Amino acid sequence: MDVVVLQRPHELELTEQWLDRRPGRDLPAVYVEHDTPREHAALSRHPLADRTDIPLVHVTDFNRLMWDNGRCPTRVIPHGVIDPGYLCTAESARAATIINLPYRRWRIAGTDLLAGLSDAAPIDVYGLGIIAMALTLTAAGYGFEGWAILGTVATVLLLTSGIAIIVIEHRRVKHREGHRLQEQEGH
Repeated sequence: MDVVVLQRPHELELTEQWLDRRPGRDLPAVYVEHDTPREHAALSRHPLADRTDIPLVHVTDFNRLMWDNGRCPTRVIPHGVIDPGYLCTAESARAATIINLPYRRWRIAGTDLLAGLSDAAPIDVYGLGIIAMALTLTAAGYGFEGWAILGTVATVLLLTSGIAIIVIEHRRVKHREGHRLQEQEGH
């Protein structure tokens, strides 16, 4: 193995256990951080903040700003589609955002800001879990209380079903690989 890509703090220890090599010391490593801090940004120190041997790569400039990265060398490599350059025709005064699971990641993903921002321009929202949310909000916006309640129930059921499917698959893979559910390795 030439390099290891880490994405969760416990993977540092797993790398040592599985490969008998220390990431950043015996084996080149890079840590990719996809998320903003879960707690208050001003008080959230990144788990790698005291290390200088593993570069910390954030997927957005916003993430880099929100984390206290300490002495850890950081870079930003934006995820998503590469900007092809100026393509805006301004035919439609609209904005767009991509937020996966907006209900679950409400403040972390900035979903709570959309209502206020939509005062300036309509916002097209894309991502996982969006359709059920959109139907519910549309029904509520038009005053169809019954449909809004039904949409809320449907949204919760769909999200719960999706999570259940992921958990069942996770358990199936763990069982197939011979791991106990409490072990954090793998899938």
